[in-house]
Amino acid sequence: MMELQLDHLVINAKHVLEDYERQFSELGFIVTPPSKHSLGSVNQSIVFEDHYLELIGLGDGRRKDLLESHEGIDGLVFRMSDPVKLVMELERSSLSMQPLQNFSRPVPGGTGKAEFSVIRLVKGQFQEGRVYFCQHHTPQFIWRSNDMKHPNGVTGIKYLYIASHDSAGTRLRYNRLGNLTGFEIKIGSVGELCDRFGVANFEADRFVAMTFHCPDIDRVEQIVRKNVPLYRKSGNRLWLKAGKNIILEFES
Repeated sequence: MMELQLDHLVINAKHVLEDYERQFSELGFIVTPPSKHSLGSVNQSIVFEDHYLELIGLGDGRRKDLLESHEGIDGLVFRMSDPVKLVMELERSSLSMQPLQNFSRPVPGGTGKAEFSVIRLVKGQFQEGRVYFCQHHTPQFIWRSNDMKHPNGVTGIKYLYIASHDSAGTRLRYNRLGNLTGFEIKIGSVGELCDRFGVANFEADRFVAMTFHCPDIDRVEQIVRKNVPLYRKSGNRLWLKAGKNIILEFES
């Protein structure tokens, strides 16, 4: 079974990328400036030591996958180092994929170009969102030290939560992808996750929440309290609603 490493999660901001940039900045994250992909989309990143969170907007509207997907957490992306080997592993797991795709974007504030190759799984196999694999040809343009010094002290993403109508079946589907290390996908029923986060409802079969690791939850609260009127805290956890039906949780 394949060993998997998180490369990044994606929030599809649709037409309101600036709103998401503002929200994450107010939560104490450094958000990189906008940059336009050769595919037509526009992205900004929140970068950690070995992975990142991507905020992506429609840009010129050419990307059908973004137009057809929902606003919110819609992308789960794993690291890819050997596309040929990956294709063999995916075929062995009876997973259908699209052809290798290459694209790039300018580096904000620099003269370089960030270049990527991706293999996307065919739509419908994971109804929660877009699942794909990414190879970085120019990692030095993604992982820049100044972009990782977040005022809130967050060091990375620990968990991605899925609200499922069939937790056991969903777990089996994701297990087909391989063994995930350093990051965990937590799957629960809509009711279980509503109870955890104190909300009235989640749409079933969606990525609904993510948990950030922070060394000091009080430091996070000091920043959140200044900018966010509604949040909840219990012990070493603090959580709030952001964007369209997204729960952001901080845990020390």
